[in-house]
Amino acid sequence: MTDIFALLFGAAIVIFFSYERFNRSTDQTGQQLLRLVSLLSPDKLRSRRVVTNAYVFYAATFLVIYLFLCAYAQLIPQLGGPAIPVGATKLPVLQEDSKATTSSVVQTFEDVSDTALLQSLSDPTETPSKSRDIDIGIDATTSLAVALMIVGLAPAFPILQSFEAWIRGAAHRLAGIPTRVIGIREDLRNRTLDITVPEGKVPADTLLIPRGDWLRMILYKSSIKDQLDSPDEFHNDILLIFAVSAWIIEHKLNLSNLQERERFAQLERELGARTELLIDALDEKTDFQQEKQFADDQAPKQADGNPSLQATALPDSRAVPHAQERLASWTRLAKQADELADDMCLLLALYLEHEIIGPASFEGTTARDQPAVASSVAVIERPTAAAGPGAVLVQRKLAMQRLKDFFKEYADDHAVVRFRTHATVIGLWTFFLTLIITVIWSQYPGKFETMLKDGFDPGAYWRLATYTLTAFIAYSIPMTVALAIRDGSQHLRRWWNIFETTWTNALPQVCFVLFASCSAATAIILASAFWSGGVIVGFSGGWENLSKALGFSFAYNAPIAFRGSLLALIVNVLIDAWEARSRSRPVPPTRLWSLAWGAGTAVFMAFAGGGTRLLSTLAGSLQASVPRVRLDSIDFGLIVYTAMYSALLGFCIAFSVSEVLISRRPSRKEESTGAGAIS
Repeated sequence: MTDIFALLFGAAIVIFFSYERFNRSTDQTGQQLLRLVSLLSPDKLRSRRVVTNAYVFYAATFLVIYLFLCAYAQLIPQLGGPAIPVGATKLPVLQEDSKATTSSVVQTFEDVSDTALLQSLSDPTETPSKSRDIDIGIDATTSLAVALMIVGLAPAFPILQSFEAWIRGAAHRLAGIPTRVIGIREDLRNRTLDITVPEGKVPADTLLIPRGDWLRMILYKSSIKDQLDSPDEFHNDILLIFAVSAWIIEHKLNLSNLQERERFAQLERELGARTELLIDALDEKTDFQQEKQFADDQAPKQADGNPSLQATALPDSRAVPHAQERLASWTRLAKQADELADDMCLLLALYLEHEIIGPASFEGTTARDQPAVASSVAVIERPTAAAGPGAVLVQRKLAMQRLKDFFKEYADDHAVVRFRTHATVIGLWTFFLTLIITVIWSQYPGKFETMLKDGFDPGAYWRLATYTLTAFIAYSIPMTVALAIRDGSQHLRRWWNIFETTWTNALPQVCFVLFASCSAATAIILASAFWSGGVIVGFSGGWENLSKALGFSFAYNAPIAFRGSLLALIVNVLIDAWEARSRSRPVPPTRLWSLAWGAGTAVFMAFAGGGTRLLSTLAGSLQASVPRVRLDSIDFGLIVYTAMYSALLGFCIAFSVSEVLISRRPSRKEESTGAGAIS
């Protein structure tokens, strides 16, 4: 029991201490992302939900690696790692002269009669100690040493480090880290704010931007004539910097999700400090204080003696003599402004992703409010203070409308910025449905199925363990991989909806989902089958026969994994069908639609289950000492049982997933996101 607790404790170490490694930046290539990765950790580049999904994928992968290295610890020195106590005594290999055949090692727990444990139970005189003792064959030292190596608390070998970096990058790419936020930033950088700076006039505190900043924009615009190759780009950058500084960094606009915004307080402070440095350099370059004093002196006096904030002519800055020598070139200042505008758009993209800026922020700026906004434009040229508090509200409304126009489709509904993913809820539904159906099946039809195979009943608990373990590997693993691929591809806009594209685009996507999900499940089945054989039966031998054993194990177990991959593919197709129908028809699918998908999936999985069971049976019969010419009644009975179980599972999962999708019913704007291109 100590070994079991040590194994579980090591798994807990992998789960809780691997987050720090997962949160390391992986996209540090290129100068474009240099500032980004130095300012933000991966968990800030996507919403918490998306980051959690990516971390679950990362942690689950390393749990599998952890269990594999614990079971086959003797491979670690050969991979360049330290020599530690081995797990399973030796790798099980084919023994021609042994009483135990290959099937006792390589067949899965689905065939209870063919496992090594039942062989030990049926012949207690052969290995009595193994039938009585609970021994997983993994030393406690091995479990802890492997866990510490994986999380980086103990020296790891180069292959493990390289694989960790690769799987971390894969998890980040699947979650759109940092590509999702970078894509939004690049989209925003190609736009300009719908704000016109008046020529030669100084407006009031319009759109919540201070009058001094309006003076600066007018002065900078007149100063860069014939100084830069692209003066308009520089002017747009300065306009964006001043607007975002006033609206976001100086908190003049009311945003949402303030608790989440606190996570980016340091980024706001750094952007504010960089803005101040750039403004100081530009003020010194253009002698802003002298120009501002001249504008103030020329402003007419009101009755109360205070300078008016009304528009006043501003002389050409080139006509004013400059006393100081130029300290910085316009080219360098323009580059600094361009980088700062990039990071301002990055801040906006982050706030969109984390719903700090979203539909709630734009309340009151809908289309029906446009007449009121348009009629209040005259307030722009009136002093904000003189107009009273109502003018401030109008200016805030005008500023929010400009920001909404800048975001365009991103402001319509935040679901456009971040795909409404169904991976988590559907993954949980399929997992628990598979568990519930398998538990019920193992206690009722599974009892008769086991007796048909073995001639006796090994007990309810043993059936429960074997059926649930096989169902988890054969169905839950492929489902998780398939949903992760779909979710990650959607984040990267590379998922083709098979009902809205040609077969030339859909076929490679389908093949990739089948291959990836089936490969993951097959690898886990092979590893668990060999480990269980080595622990329970204690096979020993050299490596000369390993390829033959692996070949038979793959032939027997791959059809089982392929069965689960087909069901996972059906779920992906169902999601595509639901999204395509939702976009093309205003009426949502009904219960009849769910029943039709459930019935169709049941029929398909019945044939798939029976066919894959037939392939496994043929592989087992060919390996027998006396190959059978034809299948007997027991084989046909087992094929029928497998077909019934697959049909029941397929119907329940397809029907439930359809009902879950219908119940969520996103808005039409959420569904308007088109399919991306896959590459």
